[in-house]
Amino acid sequence: MDAKQTGQAEEEGDKRERKRKKARKRKKTRKRKRKRKRKRKKNTKQNKRRRKKEKKKKKMEKETAKETATKTTMLTTKKKKMKTKTKTKTKTKTKTKTKTKTETRTRTKTKSQTKTKAKTRMKTKTKMKMTTMKTTTDNGQDDEENHDNEDDDVDDDDDDDDDDDEDEDEDGDNDEGEHGEHGDDSRRRGRRR
Repeated sequence: MDAKQTGQAEEEGDKRERKRKKARKRKKTRKRKRKRKRKRKKNTKQNKRRRKKEKKKKKMEKETAKETATKTTMLTTKKKKMKTKTKTKTKTKTKTKTKTKTETRTRTKTKSQTKTKAKTRMKTKTKMKMTTMKTTTDNGQDDEENHDNEDDDVDDDDDDDDDDDEDEDEDGDNDEGEHGEHGDDSRRRGRRR
């Protein structure tokens, strides 16, 4: 009986050990499954977040690319407009400069012309008076007329003094210093003839 009992006891012990082993295996498998589930959940959540972030990034990049493209086009158009404007401005500036130069030249010319014209007028007046005096003396008119002409001679002498002043400016000599205020009449008559 002892042998039977012992054999039965061993069998029962083996069965219990088998059951325990199986129970341990189940526990381990359950643990693994739980771990896997947790990991899957974590991964799925992380993946979802990652995908959302990536989508947002792509959208932002597209928007920024569009904005930059529009900005660059606007800037290029503005630059072109500014270039054309500056070109026209420089052209107008050069035109005004040339106008001012021509104005100054014309002013100086008019001044010199008026001076020369006045000198020529004075000379022609004195010459005309001299020729009238010659014609009256050669014709041999009355004494009264000759006396009147002599008075005209005095006036002509005054004009000649003015001419002598001009000659003095050119030559540096004048008849008044040698022959009094009015100068020598004989010399002047000789010049006329």
